Amino acid sequence: MCGLVGTLLSSRPRSGDELCMISDLFTRLLAGSEHRGPHATGVALVCANGDHYISKSPVPASRFVTSRDYRLVIDKLANDTTLLMGHTRWPTRGSHLDNANNHPLVGDGRKPCIIAHNGHISNHDSLSRLMNLKRDAEVDSEILLRLAERNAGKCGIDPVGLADDISRCRGRLSSVLIATSHPTKILLIKGNQPLEARYHETRELIAYASEPEILDSAIGSDRGWEVIEIPAWRLVVVDTRRMMPLTAYPIPRHSNDEEWRPRPCP
Repeated sequence: MCGLVGTLLSSRPRSGDELCMISDLFTRLLAGSEHRGPHATGVALVCANGDHYISKSPVPASRFVTSRDYRLVIDKLANDTTLLMGHTRWPTRGSHLDNANNHPLVGDGRKPCIIAHNGHISNHDSLSRLMNLKRDAEVDSEILLRLAERNAGKCGIDPVGLADDISRCRGRLSSVLIATSHPTKILLIKGNQPLEARYHETRELIAYASEPEILDSAIGSDRGWEVIEIPAWRLVVVDTRRMMPLTAYPIPRHSNDEEWRPRPCP
C-alpha cells in the first residue's frame, strides 16, 4: 500500500494568496497520506515549459513537509505550474533507503517521464526482459516508467499505446504519469487500486488522492469542489490547457481476473 496525492493546475494568472492556498492544500494531502506509506515520501513539481523539480527522502510525510528540501520544491509553485505530484511509500520491493526506489520515479534525458505508482507489478522482471526495457532500480514500479517512455514522444505519452502495454502487466496498480516533453498532458490511471479526484471549476484545479477521506480532510470547509468519477480500469488524460472535459481510455483486462493477465510480448 502506498499513497498517491497531487494537484493539477491550469496555467493562468493566480494571486499570491491562491498559490499559497494550493501549496497548503498539497501539503495537507501529502501529510494526510502518511498512513498509506510511512517509509518514504517524495514530490515532483512540473512547469508548462517542461522544467521540473524533484525531492524525495526515506522519511515519513509529516517529517518531510517540514524539511528544507521540500520547501525548495514547493516554493517553485507559480502560474506556469501544471502538476504537483506526491507519493508516500510502503515498500514491497526495493529498499526505501535507496532513493532510486522511492517515488516519484524519473526517466532519462532532458525531457523525462515522471511517475508515481500505488501497487505492485509481479511480472516486472519478465516484462523487462521480453520487451528489452532498461532497469536502473530494484523497485517493480520502474516497469511502468519504462512503458511510459516506450510510448512517449513530442505529443506526450500515447494513451492508447500505454493502455495496451499496461494490459501486459500482472499485479495491482493506480498511477499518475507525465512526460515533460508535453507537460500540459497528465495521465491518471485507475486500475485495481484506489484513486479519487475532485475538481474546482472556478480555480481550474484538480486534486487527487488514494482515499476520499484524505481529500475531504485536506479540502475541509472550502466550497466549490465536485467529485470526478474515475471508473476502474481507465486511463484518464487531463489537458491542463482546458482542464475539462477529461478523456478516458479503457485498459484491456481479463474480465474474470482481479489482476492483469500478461499477454504475449513482441
